[in-house]
Amino acid sequence: MGKKNRKKQLAQLQRQSRNLEEKTQGLKRPRNLIFGLAMVDGSQGQNYEKWEEYQLLSKALSRIQGLCSMTANEAKQQQIIKEYGSEIPDNSKFTRPKHVPEEIVWASIRIQGKERIIGYLEENYIFQVVFFDKEHDFYPSKKKNT
Repeated sequence: MGKKNRKKQLAQLQRQSRNLEEKTQGLKRPRNLIFGLAMVDGSQGQNYEKWEEYQLLSKALSRIQGLCSMTANEAKQQQIIKEYGSEIPDNSKFTRPKHVPEEIVWASIRIQGKERIIGYLEENYIFQVVFFDKEHDFYPSKKKNT
């Protein structure tokens, strides 16, 4: 193969590569979940120490570690993260902390049984933790089959 043919092939590959790059630049791969702790309110529900005392902190961290390999949509589809709405329910034992923005959609992560981590999704990949809810008091539900 002559030099001219090689140069033509190289130029063609470069054009194809540029075209592919231009086509895919607008497409962003969904980001896996990450967790923020700056919004935690320890004055309602429980704090880290209480969850450690109840032997729930390690279970929560294991759940969070697993979620870090998923997107928010995957976690919602698997019903690990459940979104509630922008208002705290009337029968909740929690109130919105002043440092939490008004326009968020509350969400929970089920740890086990009744235990939940309450927070909200920012930009659909950052879960901001706000409360640790051992008794499912944020969004109490009626008991089933009792």
